[in-house]
Amino acid sequence: MKQTCDIYRRTVSSADASGETEITYALLTSSVKCMLQQMSGFSVVKYQGMGITANYELFLDYDTDIKIGDKIISGGLTFYVTFRDTNVSSAWKHHLNCALQLEVLTNDI
Repeated sequence: MKQTCDIYRRTVSSADASGETEITYALLTSSVKCMLQQMSGFSVVKYQGMGITANYELFLDYDTDIKIGDKIISGGLTFYVTFRDTNVSSAWKHHLNCALQLEVLTNDI
């Protein structure tokens, strides 16, 4: 795998008196070897059928510590993990597949 990414672990704090929670991200691992690619239309529809919003796929070593909700930064872009393949059998321990949603920034003017 020729690309790299940084993985940030998501933490959700308890609700305060106002009922609001705070989400923070802390760097878990940097320069993780990976392959990141935009999903085909077929794959987007496949994930939508499972109720998952995603537009990129991320392939990692099978034992990489990554969870749904983690933030991924690669190539100057930010993504969020929306699916992690938990069906990694001993026969397929060569990679781990995750679905990602690209972060879209808006300008509040």
